[in-house]
Amino acid sequence: MGNLQIIILLIYLAILLSPIIYTSFAFMSLAKKTGTEKPWLAFIPIAKIYLVSKIAQMSSWPMLLLLIIVPSFFLIYFPWAAPLTLVALISGLIFFIFTLIWEWKVFERVGCPGWWVLTFFIPIVGPIVYFVLLGIAAWGKNKKDICKEINHDS
Repeated sequence: MGNLQIIILLIYLAILLSPIIYTSFAFMSLAKKTGTEKPWLAFIPIAKIYLVSKIAQMSSWPMLLLLIIVPSFFLIYFPWAAPLTLVALISGLIFFIFTLIWEWKVFERVGCPGWWVLTFFIPIVGPIVYFVLLGIAAWGKNKKDICKEINHDS
């Protein structure tokens, strides 16, 4: 493998991992702000989802849907598994809705508007706006003051 290919691979990995690392630090900070136990769970992929449910003070039972969703990725190539794939698709949609609700509640718990989580769906700039708002919620100067200032300015 040539030097250029290694450089391109490293850039690709940095671009791929940077949102994961950023959100891990943000949710760890939100966990500390809200007094949620074990904020370090933000750095473990599946545990981060559990931590978000705990920050939101909601049940983490919907995580059991992952037991249906994850294995279905391995069965997608088998024709006999088509019904399971449909069940996994429905389970994935339900789980996605729960994660949106959890994140909505996390924003509200630190005094920010819950609808900030929906900014992720704005085409092109949505993820950037979401990451900025997540950072404001996580590292704002006070638990609730910064979000209230932003809301009154608009």
